Amino acid sequence: MSEFISILPPFCSSLDKRKLYSFDVQIIETPTRPVVFQRSRFFFFTSGKGKLQIQDVEYDVLPGMLVALHPWQVLRISQVEKHLQCKVIDYCFDTLNMLLRSYYNTENKPLQIIERMSAQPIVYCDKEQQETIRAIFGTIEQETGRESLLVSENTLELAGIYTVNKILELIVLFCRMVTPAKELPARQGSDAQKVVLFQYMYAHLNENLTLKKLAQSFYLSESTISTYIRNTMGHSFYDLIDEMRIGRASNFLLYTDLTLEELAEILGYVDPAHMSKLSSPRST
Repeated sequence: MSEFISILPPFCSSLDKRKLYSFDVQIIETPTRPVVFQRSRFFFFTSGKGKLQIQDVEYDVLPGMLVALHPWQVLRISQVEKHLQCKVIDYCFDTLNMLLRSYYNTENKPLQIIERMSAQPIVYCDKEQQETIRAIFGTIEQETGRESLLVSENTLELAGIYTVNKILELIVLFCRMVTPAKELPARQGSDAQKVVLFQYMYAHLNENLTLKKLAQSFYLSESTISTYIRNTMGHSFYDLIDEMRIGRASNFLLYTDLTLEELAEILGYVDPAHMSKLSSPRST
């Protein structure tokens, strides 16, 4: 790949970094560079025609397309035939996932939500589904305002609670719409392994990740992985790990009451004292 993948900030809102979510409307007129988000996103395309790539798999973009993107998946708008318009919801999946598992999962069943949504990140909604999704996005916009219109405060009573519940509803509906999974394009070869590398690293931050362990997991050489990371992200392996840990730590510090000991375990440190490594650059 000849260009670096852009890493977007770990916050849902540029207006208020404490916000757990944000809503906006985007118009895309030209193809974009590849980017990774450090939070989750829903895209609901309302008009236009083109193509987008998620983890190097290309999909046709059509009105009524719902896209679920998770941290450290690579997104690129690869073709725009007609200007694309989409409604976008940014949210912190880690926090909402904790709510789902702790308070909403009364049957105590394994949910595997992120696995299901990552395996099939797009849905082409039928007319009835489009109306349902459009209503949810409309309600969230009404509750939280548009990011691009510089609306930084909720004015409706209990808007935060209501919005979180609507996003959870959207997650549940998406999982239902992708079950059973439909046939979608598949990745092939070693490039298919490398493109899921970043998401794998993010999901395993609680482990002592090394190039050797990644090489064994992906059946690639350490030098191949190291070169791929530097050529695509512009970071060394350890710098990228630190970038991921900083982003995830920011989310947990803002939205949860986890102790430093719990946070250190989630981020893969022996104890809280080792968390100082977050601001200490390393090299491969």
